[in-house]
Amino acid sequence: MRRVLLLCFDYGTHNAVWYFLRYHTMFSFLLQALREEGGFDFKKSILVAMIDLINKIPESKSEGLLHLCEFIEDCEFASLSAWVLHFLGDVGPDTPSPGSYVRYIYNRVILECAQVRAAAVSALTKFAVRVEALQPNIVVLLKRCADDDDDEVRDRAAASLRLLTGGDMGPAKLAVSGRLPVGPRTLSRALREYQARPSPGEFSFDALPALEDEEVHVGQVCGRVCGCARALGAV
Repeated sequence: MRRVLLLCFDYGTHNAVWYFLRYHTMFSFLLQALREEGGFDFKKSILVAMIDLINKIPESKSEGLLHLCEFIEDCEFASLSAWVLHFLGDVGPDTPSPGSYVRYIYNRVILECAQVRAAAVSALTKFAVRVEALQPNIVVLLKRCADDDDDEVRDRAAASLRLLTGGDMGPAKLAVSGRLPVGPRTLSRALREYQARPSPGEFSFDALPALEDEEVHVGQVCGRVCGCARALGAV
């Protein structure tokens, strides 16, 4: 599989250009391999190849995502299904027909284990936040998830509904972007200090104590050290 990837993405060769123009042929090959018997590592390597193909060839995105949707319809590995669902949530909203993937994602809520159901809830939330036209229908689906048997699925559904129905989509966009205003360690310290001396009013990032971002500081120090080392090596 690694040799196939090298052939596909080494654009300096004649064969690579052919594969770039005929990406659907590559999908057919990978799907055939995906249907064969194999363990976790084998299936994962095929999915890595498909996702790389989607990321490197934008024209293949719609077709590739539908193939991934078909894969999770009959996947025996929960972690691979969850991984694909997160990828669908990240990439699917930017496609010409994002609504075509919602049915496949919600089917995982009905038919799968708790780990996959939780991932499906997160994926649905990403679609609702980034595609306004889909938001009313997805809110209905998330309300059904609020009565799930698993705590994490219920918590994710409740948090998503709060974000989507709160009126202000700013926090929702921040939540699905995966980017925090500060690093995780700094945020943890700020939350502990806030817990000890809470501010009046509703909780927000602005209410947290102002602390220097440790991750940024460490990165700057490491950058200076590496720069000095390179300068010394050049002498």
